[in-house]
Order: sequence, then structure tokens, then C-alpha cells
Amino acid sequence: MKKICLLLAAILMLLAACGTNTDQTEATAPASGGSEPSAPYALKVPPEDRNQAFAWETFVETPEAYYYGWDNVIFFCPRNDTTFRPLCGKPNCLHNDENCNAWFDGFCLGYYDGALYTTANPIGFNSPMLEVIKIELDGTDHREVAQVDIREAMRLGYSCTFHHGKLFIEASTMVETDEDDHLIVLDLSDYSVTEPAADYLRTARLPWPDSYYKDKLYGYGSGSREPLNLRNECLIELDTVTGEGRKLTDLPGSVYATDHTLYFFAIDLDRDGKPIGEIEPGFRELDLESGEIRFVGNPVEDIVCAYYDEDYIYAYGYADIERRDSDRSLYILSRNYELVDQFELKQGQFVFAVTSDRIFLSDTRPDTRISWYLDKSQIGSHALTPSPVETVSGGRKLG
Repeated sequence: MKKICLLLAAILMLLAACGTNTDQTEATAPASGGSEPSAPYALKVPPEDRNQAFAWETFVETPEAYYYGWDNVIFFCPRNDTTFRPLCGKPNCLHNDENCNAWFDGFCLGYYDGALYTTANPIGFNSPMLEVIKIELDGTDHREVAQVDIREAMRLGYSCTFHHGKLFIEASTMVETDEDDHLIVLDLSDYSVTEPAADYLRTARLPWPDSYYKDKLYGYGSGSREPLNLRNECLIELDTVTGEGRKLTDLPGSVYATDHTLYFFAIDLDRDGKPIGEIEPGFRELDLESGEIRFVGNPVEDIVCAYYDEDYIYAYGYADIERRDSDRSLYILSRNYELVDQFELKQGQFVFAVTSDRIFLSDTRPDTRISWYLDKSQIGSHALTPSPVETVSGGRKLG
């Protein structure tokens, strides 16, 4: 932990000394509050695990800082600060090519054993090999630590997720094909590569990942060789160590997993906003041992989906599905399903990530930067106020 704090302080000192092509923003290390070092901030989720309340795969929270990748740059913000800066201390750097320490050319961003990890395609998107890059927390020493053969995966289309000390490469297709789906797993502790679900994926399609928890993947799939559609959609648990898969429920919704219980909000609308079946919308709890599902109610009528963390449930109200910039409500519920606060999301704002202490908000475009945050300590005051988040470009034009 001391090494991480020293690295963070070094980044800030270098940024403060950058030359004329960078924004002249004073950067100082977070105050310790005294001569004795303060205790590290206690995270609710270990930084090497993907927080189930992160909406995008490019966000990392450590005890000292927040990191996210956007527009080919890794930005970082020290805890208790309100400014994201490129993770680069090179004087006069424009942060626009691979010579920059903050350069980010991957699909996802992760953390393991005191370092950041990302992926890259060495010769473009059609490369048969996926590079895995290790980056020190101050942005220095970009090192290729592994290559993963993805030639089978790339024919189907694939995505990547860092979680639990591993890189998961998920390859599946929405169209009918004789090819098997793939779940390729790279262990960051020794860079070994396995395909634990190969046997299962000879008989079924890979569920589209909705949530990762410890060694389990939860997502919606067909449970068979059929491509996923509204008639066969079911929630599947896939063990990423043993490769075993099992169907949990036919109810569509958004999920949050623990050791013994799967929490989810079931909806009665399809992806086009049209009613489906005889589903009573509302929150449910599924016992992972017995398979029993308990309906626990619907405290707000227009909820359509929800994210969870250890503290609260963050539920979206209905929005005009034809307009990405429509207004909608963010309802914040206790884990006992009581409405404790709400916030009006304007013109398509959405939750980029919920961390241990903040709710980061972004604009309607999925490739946009973080622009505001809500302080979780204000929840329950009924006076949630968004605080602006600045992104320092370092001379680069922001999109």
C-alpha cells in the first residue's frame, strides 16, 4: 500500500511540472491529515474484482484513486479530488499516441497485484493475437506480459473483462452458426490460458455476461445451441473454474450476485419497450442452493432496471426508449427495498460507475467522459447535488 501511495504522489508532482502544451492545473498530493500516514481507504469490493455496480469495463477503483479509459487515454483522479488527468507525467506530452504513458488502446481496464492491465491488438482489430499489457499505477512501464490466441473468438465477435485476477475473453454470436462459442480465461498470476467451459459450449451458447462474482459468470442466454431471442431467454450461471453451467430462471432482468443469493429486478418489457408475457415487474431474490425465488415487491412503479452494491440499489425509471437524451429518474433504494432518495437524470445522463463513496455520472453517449458525481454520503438527505468533474486534457482536444 505504501508503494501505491508513493507512486500516486509521483504522478501528481510530475503532472504539476508539465510543459507548455499541457493545461496549467496545479496538482497536489492528497493531504494525509498529519505526520502519520492515514489508514488506506477501505473498499467495499477488492480492486481486482469487477464491481457489479460498474456500468462499463473501463473503470477501476483503488483505495487511493479512480481510473478510467476514454478516447484512448487512461485518466485518473485521486480520492477526494474532482479532476481526472491523463495518467502521464511526460513534459509536453499531447497524450495522442503510444509514446504517451496514458495511452489506452484496449477494450477494458483492470487491476491486479498493484498494477493496471489492459489489452491491445498489435496489428489492428483483425489480429489473431490479443496482447495483454501491464502498466504501473503511475502510467510508466507498459509491458506486454502475455499474448492470447483469439483467432477462433474473433470470427464470432468478442469482448473482454478483467475480474478476480483474470482476463475473460467472451466470444459469442447472435446468429445461427455451427461454430462453438468460447470463454477464454487468462490467469494474471502466471499468464496461463484455459477454456474451462469448452464442454458446456459444445451444447449451449455462451450467456451474454451481465455480472461477474468471484468465479461465477451470470448472464442471459438460450441454454441451448439456439441463438438468444425473446422466446428462449434465460438467466444462466456459469462456473469459470469447472466450466459447469446451469439455468436459474426464465425471468428477464438485471442481476447482482452474492455467495448464496442472486438479487434481480424482473421486467415486463422487451428491449423495444413492449409488454411481454404475464410477468409481474419487481424485485426478486433467488436462493442459489434451493433455486427458490422470492418476490419482494416493487416500491416504485416505473423502474425498468437496477444496479446493486453492498449499500444500495440504484434503479432507473422509465425513459423514452426512442430518445437517448430523454430525462429519467434515478431511484436509490435501501437493500431492504425502501426508497431513500432519488435524483433526476437530465438529457440522457447515466451512471458510469458506483464506487465505495461516489456515483459517477456521464452523458448520453456511451463513449463520453465522466462529467459529474453524487456523494454517497448525501443519500437520504433528499438534496442530492451533482458536483462537476473536470477532465484535464493535457493539450489534447476532447471529443
